Amino acid sequence: MELLLAMLAAYLLGSANFSLLVCRWRGRVDLRRTGSGNPGMSNAYRVLGPRWAALILVLDAGRGVLLAAAAQLLFTSCWQQLLVCLALLAGNLFPLFHQFRGGKGFATSMGMYLAVQPLAAVLCGTCWLLVVYFTRLASLATLLSAGLFPLLVLALERTAGCSLGLGLFILVVVLFSHRANLRRLLRGTEHRFNR
Repeated sequence: MELLLAMLAAYLLGSANFSLLVCRWRGRVDLRRTGSGNPGMSNAYRVLGPRWAALILVLDAGRGVLLAAAAQLLFTSCWQQLLVCLALLAGNLFPLFHQFRGGKGFATSMGMYLAVQPLAAVLCGTCWLLVVYFTRLASLATLLSAGLFPLLVLALERTAGCSLGLGLFILVVVLFSHRANLRRLLRGTEHRFNR
């Protein structure tokens, strides 16, 4: 019962799409109808600019940190912790409050990384920034960072149970949520950031 309540709370927390909420507060158009059409932090950067995108990143990553840390405190089982994190990401991808059309969950995932393996999270964040700077492709940066995290966990931890499980789980979620981006990357038609 406690697990189900925690998962429900996590899903509802994930269902608050900060990109859409900040965009509405700023009096701008619906992110789902402009830019790349994705209601996430990267598209918010295109529409609102870096200052507001940074706020959204802090909010998204912040809930990831808080939720993953709370799951570690509440549950000793790795599977229970992962299920709570899954519920948060499910809310992020399929938000109850926004017609089940959400972002892709990587900013929130970065927060979860920070909670379980801070050094690996910082290295993944650095990777993301470098790839975006040199290629202007946020999706490529996200895919590479998500793939890097499990490898870093294996290199940094002697017993990488929960951290590795979370990293692999997030990698699957990122691959699923970026399947259209992968097709565009292969065709060379992916959306780029302006410098």
